[in-house]
Amino acid sequence: MPLTSEFTPLDDDGAADGPSSILIVDDMPEKLLVFETVLGELGQQLVFARSGAEALREILKQEFAVILLDVNMPDIDGFETAEMIRKYKRSAHTPIIFITSYADEIQMARGYALGAVDYMLSPVMPEMLRSKVQVFVQLHDMQRRMARRPARCAPPPRRPGTRPRRTRGAPTTCCRPAGC
Repeated sequence: MPLTSEFTPLDDDGAADGPSSILIVDDMPEKLLVFETVLGELGQQLVFARSGAEALREILKQEFAVILLDVNMPDIDGFETAEMIRKYKRSAHTPIIFITSYADEIQMARGYALGAVDYMLSPVMPEMLRSKVQVFVQLHDMQRRMARRPARCAPPPRRPGTRPRRTRGAPTTCCRPAGC
């Protein structure tokens, strides 16, 4: 049974955010089709790249909630691609899930050292992949909402000649009628 979520990110006006983008990097078209089938029901924007170089071009264009990255690719492999992805400010902290048909401890250690958040063996279990990707999409959506919120509302204005009230550990209240 597929794992789904009732979570729909809302902006300050109560309207839903646009979909998050997920970058999927694999040199094999049939695997990209599998990922599209498995992740399509999440309702997010799926961006496909067939090489490390193509993935880097996509990174320059937009921000991603999560990156699924094949380890074994010709030319620039997944490790080299991840290393270059981390050099861009926009993608320095984007979660990377490595997808590979074979992983030993040395290979996994190298991937985690490059900032991988997970390793998945191929062929992937659809429910597991969908669940992991959904968690990162939800985190990304929450981060986008928090970035739009004001850092802290200003305290209400004081009347001339009065002293500021001390609140000893009490939380400050928002100055907006609807709250922050």
